[in-house]
Amino acid sequence: MNPATHSREPAQIETEVSTMSLVYDVGMFNGDDTDYYLKKGFRVVGIEANPHLIPQLTERFSADIEQKCLVIENVAVAEIEGGGRVVHRWRR
Repeated sequence: MNPATHSREPAQIETEVSTMSLVYDVGMFNGDDTDYYLKKGFRVVGIEANPHLIPQLTERFSADIEQKCLVIENVAVAEIEGGGRVVHRWRR
């Protein structure tokens, strides 16, 4: 299992990535926005629902993941009736 994409609870993510100067990139796609914020000195939690994009994102940002500046989560978030949210985590 890739350490950049294995399932973690939100509290674990906050422990790994300091909340100071933290950006959430919801829908990373090719990672250009993530790259912009990393270059500006922000720490980033990247969220990408498409499991086919995760390997190339993980490769592109391997140094940032190693330095704990970036955490990539392969999840989809959707609102559900009653105002709650459901998070679906993909597993390989």
